[in-house]
Amino acid sequence: MTRKELQAIAVASIILSYCFVTPSMHYVKCKEEVKEVCLLYKSKMVFMNHGNKSWTLSEYDRSYSIFSNNSWQSAYLLDCNWPFKKSVDIDGNPIIILDTPSIPPEENITIVIEIKIVEKEREAPDINFTMSGKLDDIPLELKQEFCETRGTWQVDNDILRNLSYQIWQSIENTTNVLKIVCTLADWIGNNITYMSHDTALYPTETFDSREGDCDDQANLLITMCRILGIPSFLQVGCLQYLAFQENETYWNGHLITYLRLIGFHAWAMVYIPPWGWLPFDMTWGRIPSDQLSGIKSAAVYSLYTAQMMNITKSDWVGDGRVIREIIVNSPIYIYDEEELILCPPFLFQEESWENVQLWIGIIISFAAITILVLVYNITQRKSPMPLEHHK
Repeated sequence: MTRKELQAIAVASIILSYCFVTPSMHYVKCKEEVKEVCLLYKSKMVFMNHGNKSWTLSEYDRSYSIFSNNSWQSAYLLDCNWPFKKSVDIDGNPIIILDTPSIPPEENITIVIEIKIVEKEREAPDINFTMSGKLDDIPLELKQEFCETRGTWQVDNDILRNLSYQIWQSIENTTNVLKIVCTLADWIGNNITYMSHDTALYPTETFDSREGDCDDQANLLITMCRILGIPSFLQVGCLQYLAFQENETYWNGHLITYLRLIGFHAWAMVYIPPWGWLPFDMTWGRIPSDQLSGIKSAAVYSLYTAQMMNITKSDWVGDGRVIREIIVNSPIYIYDEEELILCPPFLFQEESWENVQLWIGIIISFAAITILVLVYNITQRKSPMPLEHHK
């Protein structure tokens, strides 16, 4: 076989593989145009027992969120290194409960979980004060379920009730739901300084200290909304941060966290007719000069935000403090490593025909190159020896 023939075969194999690979490249471009991304959440937790007796993890320690599924988010559990059963928590969120053994003295166990999350584009609705519904437009059953004193939300607290009604009076007791919510948020934004703590704060603590982070400020807003008859609850998620890395120690050294490309976040979900449930984000994208920015710029509308869970019944603050006290007063030390990255190509829409074409193209290219090498070797062996070897 001549060199020109080998070159022709090489060119043909490249063209053939391109024909298979190109549709997948076009497919990726289309995905960028419709704004759909695949995120990979990885969690690694190491529980170390520095005591002299075996330690059994509580069900709370063995329970893990596997993210929510809704119209714009689909979550798939890819890996878990312990046997588990699927369940739902008190708030109705999907979870897995792991079957882990007791931890002997001076030993540890490691829990590894991987979840694929496909996010679709979503946009904030077109909202304005003129279009907003009134307090009487809110369904009674929603008021009964989402306006009561429950868990973290201290609806019966006199101080918070007086504050809420004073703020409402400042806008002449309007029944415009959107206006009421935005005015409550304005007071929080103007009076509460952003500050994080190693456990969440109750609304009265946020009010007294005049400080709190995303979930603290959201819970204060939720409590004030509920006091005025506006249904609301807490939503928790995580954001993908490029080039973000954080390593912190909490709980008297019993908890070490390492976050890579991930930040955890929380916001209020408020029922505002006629739009229904809307996010109100106190600490992400909200600007004082635009009362509606807490909704329009909420982090949950970002393509790189994943919704983990709704908190509608449980005590977000109290439950966290109970776990903290147990761990701090135990011989258990926890290393928590979490990250949120873009999925490798083979994980994104892995069952689509376009990705099958991509792999066919790769296989054909590899086969063509292998054949070329074999043909070349055979040709070389059969070619006559140079004249100088006959001398």
